[in-house]
Amino acid sequence: MSEDVAVVIPYFQRSPGILSRALSSLAGQDFTGRVSVLIVDDGSPAPADPEVGRVSFGENYRIKLIRQPNKGPGAARNAALDELPSAFRYVAFLDSDDEWLPTHLSSAVKALSCGFDVFFSDLLQWGSSVPLFQRSNFVASSHGRNLPPNAHHFAFEADIFDQTIRLPVIGTSSVVYDFYKFPELRFRPEYRRAGEDMLFWLDLAAAGARFVLSNEVEAVYGRGVNVYAGVTWGSAESIERLSNELLYRRVTLKEYPLQGEQRTYLRRCIAELRKDVSLVLLRRILNLSGLPLASVHRLIRSDPGLLPRVPFLLLLAIFELFAHHARRLKDVER
Repeated sequence: MSEDVAVVIPYFQRSPGILSRALSSLAGQDFTGRVSVLIVDDGSPAPADPEVGRVSFGENYRIKLIRQPNKGPGAARNAALDELPSAFRYVAFLDSDDEWLPTHLSSAVKALSCGFDVFFSDLLQWGSSVPLFQRSNFVASSHGRNLPPNAHHFAFEADIFDQTIRLPVIGTSSVVYDFYKFPELRFRPEYRRAGEDMLFWLDLAAAGARFVLSNEVEAVYGRGVNVYAGVTWGSAESIERLSNELLYRRVTLKEYPLQGEQRTYLRRCIAELRKDVSLVLLRRILNLSGLPLASVHRLIRSDPGLLPRVPFLLLLAIFELFAHHARRLKDVER
């Protein structure tokens, strides 16, 4: 069995110097197998070429730069998956503003070689000194069994659907999976700002993938200000993000084998997202910012059930806005 790894990096950054940090962490892996690095420059304002040239890689690395017009992170990852070298069994994802600890690839391959299909690990998110698992009260030993002799590897035996929709702990930059078993699986490119990674994990689970995890921090998330995540609340982009989240939740409710409580939970999430949409629209109206009609059209198209509810939701949003200001006045008076 081949233990070679292909690393997929979607790249769109507004500032230079970010990608080179991610690549340095990749070049510093203690993994001894072959590594094929596929960097997809997704129409980035700060081009990838000089970033790649700053990093020295070992002889076991092969670097390929793919260029395309901006299409979003899912489409960028798909472009790399479509060009994977046939000899590379495992695929690892690394976002361009994130970094790996030196043992990440060797840890993942060792865990996957025990008969598993998808690996993920604990991670540190930007601005936090507390790992994601701890912040989420996620205890690996309560979700599966340990895999001796490695004290940090656990077979995930709980409900991956429940974990993903209620309290996601799978970070994209910690994932490595067996591409040979799921060669046709791709990200859904229409989700440019939210949900494309969650649906990919759910698609893997629905296809019968076995998940294994490490409870060690193996990835550190950065602060790269990119088109995928850099969204200001109330902006036109935030409407698109809410549209993607609504569609992601509705698709999850429709396409996957869920239990009754999970369906109830998703319906509550959809109701909250619809309320958030109303708050954003109301804020833009009150601020005389105008409504981005193209984004609103996409939002309504992604959730036709939203339109009849808009008047009620706007009234609810106005009530909550006044209630918020009333609470702030009380705090000032104290």
